[in-house]
Amino acid sequence: MLVAAGEWMRDLLETHCEELEWLWHQRWKAWRSSAYDQMALAQLDERVVAHADALVLAGEDALPLVLHQVEEADEMFRAMGAAYVLLSQGEPGIAQRALREFQELEPDSASFGGFQLALRYAPLSRHEEAYSR
Repeated sequence: MLVAAGEWMRDLLETHCEELEWLWHQRWKAWRSSAYDQMALAQLDERVVAHADALVLAGEDALPLVLHQVEEADEMFRAMGAAYVLLSQGEPGIAQRALREFQELEPDSASFGGFQLALRYAPLSRHEEAYSR
């Protein structure tokens, strides 16, 4: 049975989101573990960036999925990964939209906590223009 291109793409994007969630969780634990050295942390960072870049490059195709991940996250690292992607877009309009979404989140939600973490780690040069508007 052939899978439609849209389904295949969505499955691939979902896989990147799942991997990004898992990797951020691993990165968070590794940061506090003496079992990880600088090289191991760098390798985790490379993997995070690779999955995030895949979602960034997918652009508009990934946007609905990534926004849904932020809004409906039941786990902080799912929201963090998705928010990191939104803030890494380099497109001020997307970053502004993401920041508006953030302002509407419940402060005690997993989505809010994940978005806060993403703001710490996302490259500021990609979304700083959104802050000035």
